[in-house]
Amino acid sequence: MKCFYCGNDFEIISTNGGGGHNRLFCYNCVPEGLSQTEREKIVRGLIINKVKQEKILIGCNRCGYNKCASALEWHHPDGEKDFNPSDRLNNRGVKGYLDYQKEIEKCILLCANCHREVHDGGMV
Repeated sequence: MKCFYCGNDFEIISTNGGGGHNRLFCYNCVPEGLSQTEREKIVRGLIINKVKQEKILIGCNRCGYNKCASALEWHHPDGEKDFNPSDRLNNRGVKGYLDYQKEIEKCILLCANCHREVHDGGMV
C-alpha cells in the first residue's frame, strides 16, 4: 500500500484482530497506538502540509509567485463556486482533501495581490 502523504510503500500491521485495514498513512507518518484525537490532529497537519507543498509547486497563475503558501489563494474564474476549497480541509481528513481537490479543478491559483487585483477589475 502507498502512504497518502509521503507516497512510501508500507504493509499494514494487523494488530488486535486485524485492525488497520483502512489505513491510508504509513506508520512513520501516523504512528500506531495513538488515540483518535491524536491521530486526527496528525492527519489534519499532514494534509495541510501536503496542500501547502502543492500550492508552492504551482505558484501564482498570473505572476508566478511561489514563496509562501498562505499568500496563494484559489480563484473561481467562472463563478462556479460550490464552496471555498480551504474550508474542506478542517476536521474532514482525507475525504475533505478529496472534496478540496475536486473544487480546485474549477479554480486557478493566484497570489493574494493578484487575487485582489482580479476582483478589483483586473484581468487574469
